[in-house]
Amino acid sequence: MQIHRFAPGGALPSARDRVGQTDTAEGDLTFTCYENQVPPWMEPDLIRLYGSLYASHANFSAYNAPDSASLFVARRAGLVVSALMYRRQGRRIQVLNEVTHIGRQEMALFARHMFARHPEARQIGFRAISTDPEGPDLPQLRLFYTENIVISLPDTKEAYIGSLGKSTRKNIKHHISRAKRAFPSFEHVVVEGAQADEADVRAIIDYNHQRMAGKNKVSSLDEEEAARLLQLVRACGLVSLIRIEGAVRAGAIYFRIGDRFFSVVNAHDPAYDNYRLGMSCCYLTVLDAIHRGATEFHLLWGRYEYKYALLGVQRDLEQVVLYRSSLAMIAELPSAFALAWSSYGKRFRFWFIEQKKHDTALGRLLRGARRQPAAKSARAA
Repeated sequence: MQIHRFAPGGALPSARDRVGQTDTAEGDLTFTCYENQVPPWMEPDLIRLYGSLYASHANFSAYNAPDSASLFVARRAGLVVSALMYRRQGRRIQVLNEVTHIGRQEMALFARHMFARHPEARQIGFRAISTDPEGPDLPQLRLFYTENIVISLPDTKEAYIGSLGKSTRKNIKHHISRAKRAFPSFEHVVVEGAQADEADVRAIIDYNHQRMAGKNKVSSLDEEEAARLLQLVRACGLVSLIRIEGAVRAGAIYFRIGDRFFSVVNAHDPAYDNYRLGMSCCYLTVLDAIHRGATEFHLLWGRYEYKYALLGVQRDLEQVVLYRSSLAMIAELPSAFALAWSSYGKRFRFWFIEQKKHDTALGRLLRGARRQPAAKSARAA
């Protein structure tokens, strides 16, 4: 079970800010800034350039007010070569295109124009992106932000199945066959977003709630988030379902952006844990994505073994901050320190989790340290 989202952040523009556009030119490039608007007709270009759910107009409109951000567009001979959504937050400009690649030249171009356009801005932030090894020629901070686990897909289902590890193929086949023997009504279906039943989507969300409650946690999928997901499903989503006796017992909510698919929620009925319906549903969903022409299946963040078993490869995503000058960077040291603290804290947590998995002296020590408080509590009871 996984949930994946990026919450929008930052203050909204004041009522005095005007919605409009301005145009400039530089060499063979022309630039347009759509102030306090992200025109929906830019969606094909956003998909072509960035190929990410988190850089799409569909995702933006589900999570933001229409006038809460602006769009910078660069064109060469009429062809859009850059389209970056952004929001001004005091002395900071935050780019909203995420889980995508933004290269050195594009970052430099955007920074040059934004710093010229907004003299009060000291820094420009990019979050959850990949970029070139060498950044723009500006003072900058580059930090680990999260990971995206991606399956690169072949042209056929047979080629994908053949590339899985022998034990993975055997286990998946065993779990699906066992479930079908135990429940002859077992079926897997994929429904396009426009035809998706809201009750099915909410069943998957409810299983997520149950799973989190079993871990003594509260799911972030509240009613507001569920409504946003439903809006996104209608726009570009698919719903993968395993039904038993007509009832949804496992499912995935995911989205198609060009030839890339993004899995956002995966959950199953905890009563069927022994049948590994969650893993089976994810596997069947990937096969269906291949049938639909997918070249990549994004399992996003969360370092779970089943993702790697299904041939997911980890791609680290960075947080990059560009500064107007060295003086501006010094002036923003408190915010830079906060970002660095958060990033290295994530790194340490991931290291800690990895070490516990290993059969080493340190791994056994960490696992024992984790169990000891529970044992003491049990004896006290």
